[in-house]
Amino acid sequence: MVYLKHLKKIAQNKERFSCPVLHGVAAALVVLLFCGTLFGLFLHSAFDTDATVSESENRTLAEMPRVSLKTLSDGSFMTDFEAYYADTFPRREYFLTLNQKISAIFSGVHGKDDVVLVAKTEKDDFAGQDIDYDE
Repeated sequence: MVYLKHLKKIAQNKERFSCPVLHGVAAALVVLLFCGTLFGLFLHSAFDTDATVSESENRTLAEMPRVSLKTLSDGSFMTDFEAYYADTFPRREYFLTLNQKISAIFSGVHGKDDVVLVAKTEKDDFAGQDIDYDE
């Protein structure tokens, strides 16, 4: 019973100090920040020149697919467009580097200059074959 009285007292104090205008302003700021971020990424993506080669991955990036009735009807346009956008996402190299750093922190595997040191085990993780380290 004492607990219920205490909860009622807390609820009354909340109503007294509650400010609905402040909550509305905070919600509007969160919505504006989210929409602003999305709009900023859109503008950056629309007006940025696309990279053609990724030096960190040592490969050619996907090109913008051509639109035709055939590619739209068989679904290959969307598949190719997803690959293209994943390769040309704004600030892609920065996010890849950030991902590698975070992965290194959480996994405990640290490499330098794309070289990763692996402890010797009896079997290869993928094929179950012996690993020959003497080569």
